[in-house]
Amino acid sequence: MAPGIRKALKAMFKLGLFGLPGASIGAMKIVGWIYTLIVLAATVVLARRTLNREQEPLARLAILTLASLRSPFLPPYAVIPALWLLTLLAATVAPTVRTLGGVLLGWVILNVAIPQQGPDPRLISAIILLPQAVIVMLIVLGLRSRADPLGHASASLGLATPCLK
Repeated sequence: MAPGIRKALKAMFKLGLFGLPGASIGAMKIVGWIYTLIVLAATVVLARRTLNREQEPLARLAILTLASLRSPFLPPYAVIPALWLLTLLAATVAPTVRTLGGVLLGWVILNVAIPQQGPDPRLISAIILLPQAVIVMLIVLGLRSRADPLGHASASLGLATPCLK
């Protein structure tokens, strides 16, 4: 069986676990292409934005991470871009205990390893949503920008790191 067909069947199985009617392969293809158009639109909007040196890596990594979510089943190594994004976002804020705690919590959530064979596939599917929610939050933070009082764009979490010349 081809890997693409196997992914589609697994996604249908997961949606069927939660009682979603009409989760056919054709419907899943349509949803996948709609998501692709959303990623493409986000890329175009981002490309038209003027970014400073501190925002560029965050924005580019956020778009790459957003595009990686197109796969219905991400392999375990797919969290690596999200971990990089978390690290870069952490570097844009003041180092406080709260920041460190948030970064460590995000790191732990993103590295949760769940066995594929468990008591209830619905429970496993629900637990897997937590790291995916963290990834989406990181993407939003990476794409967000705030202007400072002088009109310059700062890093996405509000406190920019000094520019290296």
